[in-house]
Amino acid sequence: SSSGSNGGNGTLGSKHDDEEKVQLGIDIASASERQNGILHCRSDEEEVDWSKEVTDGATEVTIGIYMLNLGTGEGGLERGVFYADFLLYLTRDAEGQTLKKWHKGDPTKELSFSNAKGPVQMRTFGAGVHRVSGNFFFSPDLRWFPFDSQKLEVVVEQMRTPLSGWVFRGSERLTGMSPSIRFPGWQGSLRDPSNHTLANCRTREGFKVYPGAPDMAKLGSGFGNVTFSRYTYEVRVDRPVWQGVLMRFLPPGVMLVPILFVYLAEPLKGTLAKVSVCSGSLVTIILFHSGVVTQLPPVGYLTLFDKYVFCFYLTVFLALVSIAAGLLAFREQEDVGHVYAPAVVDALRYRQRVVAGVVTPVTFFAFLPAWATFSSLQALPVLAYAAVLVVVVSWLV
Repeated sequence: SSSGSNGGNGTLGSKHDDEEKVQLGIDIASASERQNGILHCRSDEEEVDWSKEVTDGATEVTIGIYMLNLGTGEGGLERGVFYADFLLYLTRDAEGQTLKKWHKGDPTKELSFSNAKGPVQMRTFGAGVHRVSGNFFFSPDLRWFPFDSQKLEVVVEQMRTPLSGWVFRGSERLTGMSPSIRFPGWQGSLRDPSNHTLANCRTREGFKVYPGAPDMAKLGSGFGNVTFSRYTYEVRVDRPVWQGVLMRFLPPGVMLVPILFVYLAEPLKGTLAKVSVCSGSLVTIILFHSGVVTQLPPVGYLTLFDKYVFCFYLTVFLALVSIAAGLLAFREQEDVGHVYAPAVVDALRYRQRVVAGVVTPVTFFAFLPAWATFSSLQALPVLAYAAVLVVVVSWLV
């Protein structure tokens, strides 16, 4: 381990070997060490016409972010907050000149982390090397929960000097991620699946337009909109597929098995037992669904898990309707103790098995994937499939 000072005010605790290499300088590591100990990020080239926004005298500031630690924050990523601990590099140009002329030699006073949740902690280790830690906001997308992927962003913006004086230029050499990072509850490794020498992260340069400025006269602007440079570091994390299958999809699937046995039983016998099985399964899945939903924030759309459970509700509803149809159609015969004609019993048995063997698989293996794929159609698929169920129920009766 090694230690670093924060202007004499503190020390940096023990770190992994790869973190030591970053603090001392990436260039001192050999090529083999760099490949095994440092994972770099991909860089997205944005089509930005800087000539319209930047003058010839703008300072191009080289920036890099090396991620050391990640955490899920309070309540998990579903709440839209994550913890990040990283090294921030700021240099004047490719030669590594420092930025002494900005804010009395401390250029970090010019910066803002636009998606930070409250103040961030920042410590300095030599010229142009800073360690930053704090909580950051992001917009979670839970449409494919529990098989969702989230993009965690750290956004750095210049908030004092507009594009005419300061432009971020990302450095692939100084940007990356520690391979020792583990993200509990998500995938075991943050390496890029297509290239194990890269991390599952990306960077991009851009700009942000804000109304007003700290000093409009000083900036020489006669109108209210001011454009500042922005640099974004993005990490993609994926929820494990096995976790979603075993903990979310498998329990309702097991609860569905007794419902299918209801279809296979004799159509006009054991009515009370059939109703009990359907009712018990329905109450169980409602409680299970409620327990999962309470772990998620309120959203204005249905998740994949919601749609899956909705298909379960449709299956139980159809089972109860088939039982009620038999009771209504043959109530008089049951009251007077008539013997049911074999042809009638065979017809009901055939219809029940068609529902179990055709309608139920179609619901889960055709309708559900189609509904999940076309997620923008929230109500139309449900109404269309409900119309098909009405036809099926009418046929049963």
